[in-house]
Amino acid sequence: MNDADFRKKGRLGCSACWTALLPALEPLLGKIQCGVHHLGRSPSGVTYSPEQAKMRLDAARREMVEAVQSEDYESAARLRDLIRNLEGQIA
Repeated sequence: MNDADFRKKGRLGCSACWTALLPALEPLLGKIQCGVHHLGRSPSGVTYSPEQAKMRLDAARREMVEAVQSEDYESAARLRDLIRNLEGQIA
């Protein structure tokens, strides 16, 4: 899949498509969501390694600062809750 296919269909295929199109997707993802990394909910029962949780925690903290600076308090509250959850997994 290439950029033109994505623009035409509006969907991505396999994980290789995400990797191949990442440079084109990052600006779009940055506009339509709170950043380019997924920080939302995960399926119940999913746990992260301490290393993964720390990476997600660092990213969530950065995005929460950005959300507060842009006065997006709804996103900041969601990120605050995520941060608390991740801190609990690391402790």
